[in-house]
Amino acid sequence: MASKVVVLAEPGVIDAWGAVTRCADELGLTAYNVGDLCRGAVHRNTEWGERFQAHLRAGELVPDALLVRFVAEALDRSRERWMLFGFPRTVGQAESLAALGHAPGRVIRIALDEARAHRDWRLAARQGELGQLLADHRLRTAPVTAFYQDSTPVHELRRPDSIEELVAGLRALVPPATGPVAPN
Repeated sequence: MASKVVVLAEPGVIDAWGAVTRCADELGLTAYNVGDLCRGAVHRNTEWGERFQAHLRAGELVPDALLVRFVAEALDRSRERWMLFGFPRTVGQAESLAALGHAPGRVIRIALDEARAHRDWRLAARQGELGQLLADHRLRTAPVTAFYQDSTPVHELRRPDSIEELVAGLRALVPPATGPVAPN
């Protein structure tokens, strides 16, 4: 059974990536963080890393088409058993990923509970800028969420008080993988 999950977390949801990796490990899925994948490719001087570096040296963003192909190649290795964190960020990226056979079976949004943000010392210091940061993020990601809502179950988790609660929330929403485990 395929378990293809996109997880989109709002800024300030501390421990979201850690929760995704723990949940994926428990369920036999491969967790991908696109930023980490890209940095790893650059660090290891792979062909992909060299392509990314060429754009970065020129002061450019990595083009979506290149980034989507890179992500799709990584997802191909996981045999339809993955959790993709923080990507796609645009409708174009989501459409391109789907065209390459990687439409998710579900999407999980992890939302920051602003009313509880003051309880986390890591966020309390940024309380003044947090509202604007969240507003900007929500404006940019609303089209992606709307795109997915047309064809895919979209679930929302409010940031719980602990990483354990976040892992439990994710686990409740993600179907476990079945069949042989894909090599990493």
